[in-house]
Amino acid sequence: MKLLENILKNQTMNSISDLISIIIPVYNVAVYLPRCLDSILAQTYKNLEIILVDDGSKDNSGKVCDEYALKDSRIKVIHQKNQGVSVARNAGLRIAKGDYIGFVDSDDYIETNMYEKLYKLIKDSNSDIVQFRYQQIYGDGKVFPYIYMAKDNCLVNKEEAIRQLLTGPITFTVYNKLYKASVIKDILFPKNIGICEDLIFVYFALKQANKIAMTNEIYYNYCMEREDSATNLSVNSKTAIKAFEIIKDDLVNTYPNLIKTVNTLILNRLNSIYDRASKAVLNHKYKDKQLCEHLTNWSRLELKHRFKEFMLNSDCPKYRLVKSFLIIFAPDLLENIRNKFSNKNII
Repeated sequence: MKLLENILKNQTMNSISDLISIIIPVYNVAVYLPRCLDSILAQTYKNLEIILVDDGSKDNSGKVCDEYALKDSRIKVIHQKNQGVSVARNAGLRIAKGDYIGFVDSDDYIETNMYEKLYKLIKDSNSDIVQFRYQQIYGDGKVFPYIYMAKDNCLVNKEEAIRQLLTGPITFTVYNKLYKASVIKDILFPKNIGICEDLIFVYFALKQANKIAMTNEIYYNYCMEREDSATNLSVNSKTAIKAFEIIKDDLVNTYPNLIKTVNTLILNRLNSIYDRASKAVLNHKYKDKQLCEHLTNWSRLELKHRFKEFMLNSDCPKYRLVKSFLIIFAPDLLENIRNKFSNKNII
């Protein structure tokens, strides 16, 4: 009798709970996709709409999508020619019917209670967006949780949320959040940004939100197994700067006090691009030497053009400005200093 009561109770809860749409862009992930989909189908929260957008996959990913759609009526599949992750997510957003929207990458997987916990938190706090933590999982089994911590189950307003997006603990990533659909109904991912397209989407979502909740619970597993991961050095590294500039232009009319913070992000990213590209050339560890040389020279020129602005209108620590000065005017000296103190992490 008690078992029957519990079953009826769960059925009632599922019938009155809000619909959550989960958008999953798919491209050449046939090996990883079943793991991702199995973790979603195993969710304790059942009222789900699962939207798979096959972005012109050349492997069996599209077939895997169709096979899973036959197994579960909650799954919808879109097949389109390859146009990139932003266009794929936008295609999912256009047909999503959920009261809440979540995103999962097709080579990752989630904990089975993720959406049950997030739904409870977003409803209990009456929030528009809820963020949770994720962990990176490498092929050798090593696990690294996202380092930034919020005050657990804390609430912030939109200005504070944008500040925390630029400085932490709110992340640039779109997949470790659940969004109220009404908040993001007019927001799309930019098509011309190869890296940091998530950042722009999250920024404008936070601008529309009145209340944001955060929890330190880890529900998302970000897998670092693929060699063609977006974290690899590529020509798209340059578009991260474009993403920061879009936000910077918008802040002029909203929160101009945060422009210094964006300038700091731009300087740090240019330093990072220079470091990775120049070290790849020096150590002969590259897939494309010409690309690495191009990014080395491009980042130096960008730093040179912006150096005065960074000095006068950023929150950069002095050591970062000194390093940028060396990149611009004395790269050989910088390399000698690095070699001398290579095991001391000084610069």
